[in-house]
Order: sequence, then C-alpha cells, then structure tokens
Amino acid sequence: FDSAVDCHTQHLRLARKLGHQVEEARAYSNLGSSHHYRRNFAQAITFHEQVLRISKQLGDRNIEARAYAGLGHAARCAGDSVQAKKWHEKQLEMALAARDKVGEGRACSNLGIVYQLLGEHDAALKLHQAHLTIARQLHDRAGMGRAYGNIGNAYSAAGLYEAAIKYHKQELTISKEVHDRSAEASTHGNLAVAYQALGA
Repeated sequence: FDSAVDCHTQHLRLARKLGHQVEEARAYSNLGSSHHYRRNFAQAITFHEQVLRISKQLGDRNIEARAYAGLGHAARCAGDSVQAKKWHEKQLEMALAARDKVGEGRACSNLGIVYQLLGEHDAALKLHQAHLTIARQLHDRAGMGRAYGNIGNAYSAAGLYEAAIKYHKQELTISKEVHDRSAEASTHGNLAVAYQALGA
C-alpha cells in the first residue's frame, strides 16, 4: 500500500510540475482508489473531490463521471448511502447525456446497490434490470453475471427467495464461464442463504 501511494504521490507531483491537469486528475483518482482499498474512505473522498474539481476546470465530462463514481463508491462503503445516491445519480445523468452505454450500465449497477441499502427494493430491481439489459446489448458476460447477482440480492432482501435462487443460478453459470472464482464463491454463499431461508 505504502509503495503504491508513494508512486501515485510522485505521479501527482510530476503532473503538477508539468501543469498536466489530466495526469493530475489520474493521480488523484489512483490515490483515492488506494485509500479506498485500505478502507480510508474519508481520505478517498478527499482525493476524488480533487478529481471532480479538475474535471470541471477542464470541462472533461468523462473525468467528471469517473469522479462521481469514485465518490459514490467511497460514500457507500463509509455508510453514507444518502450521499452515495446523490453522487451515483450524477454519474448516471452524465452517462445518459454522453450516450455512454458502458457508463450507464455501471451507474445503474451502483445506484441499484445504494437503493437496496436504503430499503427501496423496487427501485433497486429496476436499475439492476436496466444494467442487465445494457450488458446483454453489449454482449458483456461478466456484466450480465454481476447484474444477475445484484437482482438475486435484491429479491433476497425483499424476501422473495425463489426468485433470488433463479437469478443466482444464472450468475453462477456465468461466473464459471468467465472463470471468476471470487464471484463464483460469493454466489454459492448467496444461494446458501436463499436456500436456508426457504428451509431447503
């Protein structure tokens, strides 16, 4: 971790010295991700706010969307779902304006997770279904797997365990297909919870 932060800090210093704002934003984004990984969420938010500031100075909507994604993710992990929702809504708004289907899918996924945390299961399901539709259009198998998993989690949270099992089984098939062992393991866990709730 310290080595990564040192490298990103050197990157930031050099970018500032050269007056290269795109690289400066990239360094701040990487620093935010490094601190997020270490669960230093407040520090991660501080760095992603710098990315947002630079993106607005540059008028670069791609960097701005990335900043909102980082901010939303850090806020969610810090337990501030209300703020996370605001930032992911901005992320989605920018993806729609840019007609960026990949970005739209990611934003729908992020926002769906936040709505689920807020107990708004119907809204969460709609967003995860939208992500699934986009992933299918893009032939993104890994994205489809994540969407199936999120739909399954939303159904479990709503107490609809049979529906949850159906989607988690589809997630499991794709996890095996794309050789994602981590997703495969978590899917087995999600299936176990749903089966247990049904007394199976």
